[in-house]
Amino acid sequence: MCEAQRPRQAASAAGSSVSAAGRVATTAGGSTAPAVGSTSTLPPMAATTNKPDVTTEPSDEAAYLFDQTVIRTYNILVADADLQKIAVQPSAELYVPAMLELEGKTLGPFNVRYKGNSFGAPCTAGDPDAPKEGKCSMKLDFNELDPSARFYGLKKLNFHSMGNDVSMLRDRLGYALFREMGIAAPRSMHARVLVNEKLEGLYIVVEQVDGTYTRARFKDGGKGNLYKEVWPIYTEESVYLEKLVTNEKDMPTVQAMLAFKAAVDRGPDAVMTMFDREYMLRYLAVDRVIINDDGIMHFWCDGPGTKAYNGNFYWYEAPTHDRFWLLPWDLDESFDGFPAGRISPEWSTPAACSCSGSGTLYSLPAACDKLTQSFIAWLPDYRAQVEAFVAGPFAAPAVDLKLNTWSQQIAPFVEEAADKNSAPSVEEWRDALAELKAKIASAREHRGYAYR
Repeated sequence: MCEAQRPRQAASAAGSSVSAAGRVATTAGGSTAPAVGSTSTLPPMAATTNKPDVTTEPSDEAAYLFDQTVIRTYNILVADADLQKIAVQPSAELYVPAMLELEGKTLGPFNVRYKGNSFGAPCTAGDPDAPKEGKCSMKLDFNELDPSARFYGLKKLNFHSMGNDVSMLRDRLGYALFREMGIAAPRSMHARVLVNEKLEGLYIVVEQVDGTYTRARFKDGGKGNLYKEVWPIYTEESVYLEKLVTNEKDMPTVQAMLAFKAAVDRGPDAVMTMFDREYMLRYLAVDRVIINDDGIMHFWCDGPGTKAYNGNFYWYEAPTHDRFWLLPWDLDESFDGFPAGRISPEWSTPAACSCSGSGTLYSLPAACDKLTQSFIAWLPDYRAQVEAFVAGPFAAPAVDLKLNTWSQQIAPFVEEAADKNSAPSVEEWRDALAELKAKIASAREHRGYAYR
């Protein structure tokens, strides 16, 4: 999520609301978040029964595209007239026909469009309705023209510009760390992208979260409902139906999500029947330690007295287990990548439940959210997961190896694209990489952002 996109206008809906961008909203009144107890009534890390296995690194066709040792070149071929049409206003997100050249093969036809949340710089000059000026994120849709068509088993593929991340490593590192903690996070890999043989720049290719994705991750078959950016706070079926990204044409039921909301209202013991508690606390440990402050714990507001909403996540509903699994999305501002948008106060700190801030950036304390209050009730187990993360995937040797290997891997492509198409210079990239390493070291020491 880019700076220019904060905040978004929230629209009311029968006592609750969804932002114009579809992000979940929760009422921000003038009350104070309760000081939830710091101990759970459950045994530490009680086992969850009757749950599907989660695969974080599927051995499928798409694994070829996410081989961490190979930076591939994708040449997207678009008719000049169509390219001009979508460049007039990238935020219109118009699909046009395209072909794809990859490793000596020409594939297609497919559809391509620009994608994003804000369509600010570097894609445009800053105005979301302005014409293309620099590198824009793109989405390739392989099955719109032919429903049976697939690209290495995928229906869609995202090419993210990393416009908010001059280090160009936050997404790849963040997703890898989530996966290493057993979270079903998307796979990603850097790629060199051309459009009609002309260099567009260095991108991060990110797996599309859809039914193909869930079937590759969840051994229950992965055919359950998948919801994008809707928190369990609504009593209206229509809100959840609107946010479905799978099964939407099959007369789906959202009764499990309504049951989830009812469990949230009843408190921690009821909530844990709706998901695997250990999985959820592992997710939360990674999310907070890597300072993913544009994720589940940031409840944005459009100003004082307005509704609050969070984003950049998916829920997968396992149909045979009535359990929900949280999936992360859009990590380009993790590792304290957007200081002006830091969560304040700390997510577990009780505070007045009203939207506060300045300028265009307002938010509601995370502890005001009822589901978050259940997480707070499990703080000892959460802290144990934090320590496991810091001692394991987030340990200095493991992270340093990734950063050193990946920065050497992408360096020639950073240099190739430097100062072209609004890309950073090599010096700016090196400075951003050094800053990222410093923020990672601080996050490791303080188990997240250093609030104290």
